[in-house]
Amino acid sequence: MKLALSYRIDYYPFTENLTRAEMRHATLAPVESYARCVHRELETLGHTVDNTYGQEFTNADYYDVYLELDNGRDGNGELGFGRHINRDDIRIPTAVWFIDSHGQPNLHKSLSHMYKHVFFAVWDKRDLFKDHESAHWCPNATDPRFFYPVNVGKPTYDFGFFGSKTGLDRADKMIEICNRRGWTYDVRQIGGGPFKHKWPRTCEAMNNCKVLWNHGQKHDAPNLRVLESMAVGRPLISDLEPRSGMGRLFEPSVHYLAYESYTHNGLEDVMTMALENPGRSFNMAVRARSAVLAEHLIKNRVEQMLEVFNARL
Repeated sequence: MKLALSYRIDYYPFTENLTRAEMRHATLAPVESYARCVHRELETLGHTVDNTYGQEFTNADYYDVYLELDNGRDGNGELGFGRHINRDDIRIPTAVWFIDSHGQPNLHKSLSHMYKHVFFAVWDKRDLFKDHESAHWCPNATDPRFFYPVNVGKPTYDFGFFGSKTGLDRADKMIEICNRRGWTYDVRQIGGGPFKHKWPRTCEAMNNCKVLWNHGQKHDAPNLRVLESMAVGRPLISDLEPRSGMGRLFEPSVHYLAYESYTHNGLEDVMTMALENPGRSFNMAVRARSAVLAEHLIKNRVEQMLEVFNARL
C-alpha cells in the first residue's frame, strides 16, 4: 500500500541550554513524536510512505490512502488539519487520527465529515462521530523504542509526574501529601517546553521514580502518560474515571492502583500502599507492561488502521 501521511515535524538541537549564539550554529534534529512512530511502523510493515505535510498535494492518484495525524499545534498555534483534502483532484480515501478530541471537540466534529475514515483516541468523545459512517475508537498507544525499563539501581524519587507546564498543577495534592509524609517526588516538564526533545529523557526520568502518578484531563484516559508509565515497568497510580476508556483497557488493582479523585482522602492511602507493598506493586507493573506490549503499541494502532483501509478501499 502507498500512503500519504500529513504530520508536522519539529526540528531542534538535541543539546540543552544553548546560548543564542550557539543555537545559530547548532545542528537541528527532528523531534521524535508518535506521528513519526506511525510512519516508521508503516514502513516496517512494507508500505510506501511519504510525509506530504505542507506540500502541494497534486499526485493523489499515486497513493492509496491519505492519512492525517494529530501532532499538536505548530509555533503559530495552528493545528493544520484539512489543508489538502478539499481539493477536487483528491479521489483516494482520506483518514485522520484525532488525539485531542477532549480539548478540541467542536473542531474535530466539524472536520470529521471531510474524511472517509475517522480514528479517535478519546472514548468519552465517541458521540462526536456517531453519525460518521466509518468512525473507530483508536486509543492512545506508545512505542517500546522510547519507553522501556532502565536499570537505574535505587530510584532517586518515590513518586513522579511528568507533563506539560500548564498541567503540572494537577499534582498539587500529590505534592502536598509527599511533603507532609517526607516522600520525595519529581514533578516537571521534560525538555523545556513544546517543540523540543522529550525522548528519551522522559523514559529516564520515569525510571528514576519508584512509583508514577497520573490524573487525566477531561476524561481523556488512558492518556499517553498511562501507556508510557506502564511501558517503563513502574507501578502506576491513576485516577478512577468511569467516563473514560481506561476501564475498557486496564483493570484497577490488576494493572494500576486507582483513586477516585486527586482531592480525595483515599489518594494518600493508595500512595502509602504502593510504597509499603513493593512486591505487589512490582507484580502489578509487570502485568501492566505485558498488556501494553501485547495490545497497546503504535504498531497495534497502525494494524487497526490498515485493517479498515484494506476492508474499505
